[in-house]
Amino acid sequence: MKLKNLHALLLFTSFMMAVGFSQPKMNEVYSRGTSTDPDWIEIYNPSSSEIDISGYKIYDIGGLSGSKSKKILPAGTILQAKSFYVVTTDNTGDTTDFGISNNGETVWLEDATGFLIDSVVIPALGSDTSYARMPDGADTFIKLTPPTKGSANQPVVPVELVSFIASASNDCVNLKWMTVTETNNSGFEIQRRKYDEDFTGIGFVKGFGTSTEKHKYEFLDENPGVGVFQYRLKQIDFSGSYSYSNIVESEVTTIPKTTYLQQNYPNPFNPVTSINYSMSVDGMVTLKVFNVLGNEVAQLVNQFQNAGSYSIQFPANGFNLPSGTYFYELVVGGFKSVKKMQLIK
Repeated sequence: MKLKNLHALLLFTSFMMAVGFSQPKMNEVYSRGTSTDPDWIEIYNPSSSEIDISGYKIYDIGGLSGSKSKKILPAGTILQAKSFYVVTTDNTGDTTDFGISNNGETVWLEDATGFLIDSVVIPALGSDTSYARMPDGADTFIKLTPPTKGSANQPVVPVELVSFIASASNDCVNLKWMTVTETNNSGFEIQRRKYDEDFTGIGFVKGFGTSTEKHKYEFLDENPGVGVFQYRLKQIDFSGSYSYSNIVESEVTTIPKTTYLQQNYPNPFNPVTSINYSMSVDGMVTLKVFNVLGNEVAQLVNQFQNAGSYSIQFPANGFNLPSGTYFYELVVGGFKSVKKMQLIK
């Protein structure tokens, strides 16, 4: 009998998929409710037809265990195609109220027959943040700030960048860009690459947080070397989320005028940082790393190199180094330069 029921269920499921039937989904969840703005769950109809969700039940662990009743959607609740329905789960005065934990929990949605159609595992959420499918109806969830209760899930674009240009002058590349709006903008990491190499960070410019005014930015890439270089901006907001700008390109045709050791980036770092240097003449080059006692802990370069600019990756984890202060030394012929860097694990 059980095999017959399973076979029938598989046939029914296949039929529903074949005709394009799509069940509603819990699309966005808000757990940071207050007395004036209680917890809520948004249900979304991803199909092209209306769905009668009368008698659908939504609940947390209490409803699952039977320690409290499940919240039932009222009769006559019709969810139009590609539309939203918001269920307030707390502070309604109903005995089926349940508050969604700030520290995270699971909620379930079943249809009027008691068939489970959706569940969402909600993580801990910060203030003014929901847990939402992106885009609407998708399997992927993100933490969304601010919430988009009863409307399409669209992340706020942190920065509106209206221009980004690169221009070479002598042995440097000058980067300029402008924004017209900024939201929670921590700043911009400037990234560079040559030919088909990977992008690496070469500097950081602090943003203006939240602003509706125009802001102009500038960064000078000193002595990148000879060749064609590509640049992009990695815009980072205060939550750690980031996005990339378009790529701009510039060609440097002159050999560096001086031999120069740049400050490593990022600094402090973990576990990898870039050390860039330029040479105005051909010569034997050594690049070494020392601890605070003056002991050599890594040799990164020991060879003859032609005049130009170079970028060396220093993977501290490859040398089993603990957190602390280190010094890196560049020697090119009679030139010597030492700079300090900080490893934080």
